[in-house]
Amino acid sequence: MPTTTQNNTSLLRGAITNIFLPRFAKGSQLVYVCGTDESNAYLSESLLKLLAIKQANISSLPGVIAFDEEKGWLYLFEAEPGMTENWVLQLKKLFADCKYELIFISAFLSKQDYIESIDDIAWESEVWLADNPDHMIHFNGNKFLGPYKKSSGKR
Repeated sequence: MPTTTQNNTSLLRGAITNIFLPRFAKGSQLVYVCGTDESNAYLSESLLKLLAIKQANISSLPGVIAFDEEKGWLYLFEAEPGMTENWVLQLKKLFADCKYELIFISAFLSKQDYIESIDDIAWESEVWLADNPDHMIHFNGNKFLGPYKKSSGKR
């Protein structure tokens, strides 16, 4: 029997694919959606290969991945506790061979859930709340939703 946390995570992943993507990433293709176990996960092997994503194992991928070919953006979503500094560093290594720009997005069901994790959210990432789906919270930087260029020491 799934736990409340698993149910919430499944609800949130559904909200990402059915609400976030049509609003903020229209036309994006789903690459991966984590399931409660590997048997009900969605994975596009052809897109993984095209994007040059090292597939060490499914557990090393963020909860949802979507690709916008027109913009050259790869959206990486993580549900609670979200995109922490350590998780972002790990994902940058995993996606090191990917030629597309990475966008790190923490997703929460509610503002209350977000508040509980706010101290751990990585800078240069985005936050989306499913209960207020038309808005995003931007952690630092001079731009809104979009990739941060790979570090060259300057901004």
